[in-house]
Amino acid sequence: MRTIASAKRTITKLRSSAMCTLLLMLLTAGGAAAQTVLAKIPIPASSATGQVVVNRVLNRVYVSAGFSSGGTLTVIDGKTLTVLTTISNSNGVNWDLKNDNFWTGNLTGGQVLTYSGSTNTQISANTVGFCPGETAFDGLHRRFWVGAQSLCSMPTHSP
Repeated sequence: MRTIASAKRTITKLRSSAMCTLLLMLLTAGGAAAQTVLAKIPIPASSATGQVVVNRVLNRVYVSAGFSSGGTLTVIDGKTLTVLTTISNSNGVNWDLKNDNFWTGNLTGGQVLTYSGSTNTQISANTVGFCPGETAFDGLHRRFWVGAQSLCSMPTHSP
């Protein structure tokens, strides 16, 4: 009984996190005197626990999962405030300031994936081992930093 109640609280918390993340982002984007909510953008709860990154050049917002199996990355159009796509098996997100590509990890796949920012299509996959789940970009030195867990084995079930 306690497990079911705990699971319900977790699902509710994830949904709240998703909406709060986007509302906070929209509220802080305007000037201090003119803060209004522009839109409530529904995104999957599986995108709500990680990073939020804004690409000002392409006017895109990327919202990703953190270190959680089954995470997703949601791409939002900053002009129309609509979801462009949701990418499965993605954890963490950051974008390259020079060429507008964005990078994400695929946790249990052990890869860091590079996507074209203009088309949202995958252009490369780099195997790093372990479980990549968070990313950061160092524009000065042109380096991506990737946080990874050393153990990411998934539990198995018998029918």
